[in-house]
Amino acid sequence: MKKLAVLTLVLTMVAASSSAKVRFGGGAHGGLSFASLPEPLTKFYGLGFGGGVNADVDLIRNFTFRLNVDYNSFPSDKNTWKSHLENGRPLNLTVEGGNLSVVGITMNTLGKIPTGSTVTPYGMFGMGFHIIGGSDLRVLSGGRTLLTAPVETVTKFGLNFGAGSEFLVGPSRLFLEVKYVLIFDGGGNIGHLPLTFGMVF
Repeated sequence: MKKLAVLTLVLTMVAASSSAKVRFGGGAHGGLSFASLPEPLTKFYGLGFGGGVNADVDLIRNFTFRLNVDYNSFPSDKNTWKSHLENGRPLNLTVEGGNLSVVGITMNTLGKIPTGSTVTPYGMFGMGFHIIGGSDLRVLSGGRTLLTAPVETVTKFGLNFGAGSEFLVGPSRLFLEVKYVLIFDGGGNIGHLPLTFGMVF
């Protein structure tokens, strides 16, 4: 009877210890992103910006599973479009729209390097789906629309990988990370490089 009681106590302590290690958190993030598009689009898009929300689950020591929902926007370079379309001719064109957006829903694994300090570096790898869309490109002359190029909204699978660091601030964690997002597309893979700052509560 005593052995059964001791075994029950040990199992209860192990279960309590195991459940205590599971931590949940959530927060938000934002930053800049650099577009990496196939030719000839690469010369019309560069720096973008974005943000999103994240939900963290710490199941294993030094490993975090993070669900990210991100929105990134890449404005088109209107002057480059204008020069490209005019091709040295005095057409006095005006270009509007043509901006791209990427909504990403990804599951990521963070492998942390224990340092024993308030700063914890980590590597990350993830995958998920990305909704690519944007605003139609419009070419005008004298206020009249000459051309409209619609932007189709598509959903593609992608991978991402990168590195970052966490900074412990009281009960919260700040993080700074950089990663490369590779989106697989039959017409030429699409990518962008977000530099992100965020917080987990």
